[in-house]
Amino acid sequence: MALKTDGTLWSWGHNDDGQLGNGTTDHSSILVQESTGASDWSSVVNGELYTIALKTDGTLWSWGSGNKGQLGNGNTNDSSIPVQEATGTYWSSVVVGGSYTVALK
Repeated sequence: MALKTDGTLWSWGHNDDGQLGNGTTDHSSILVQESTGASDWSSVVNGELYTIALKTDGTLWSWGSGNKGQLGNGNTNDSSIPVQEATGTYWSSVVVGGSYTVALK
């Protein structure tokens, strides 16, 4: 994943679990923009087969493998598009491990 200075997110590479966030599970050898086309991303981190990103409004979004609940949206489903984390706003930073996420309000 790469965050451009204009606030957009781009990715490339392995995508079996939708971790590129572009609405597919197709691998990509070229940069693809995440599916929402949003330009208000402030940071992004990658776990094992999933991605978590923070928007400037303090919301957390996730996509990719969710088999261990690591997407934080209340289920264990994978998602190939960004889904908002279940508890709302006011997040300031986020870090990930292999299959877990820790966020700071």
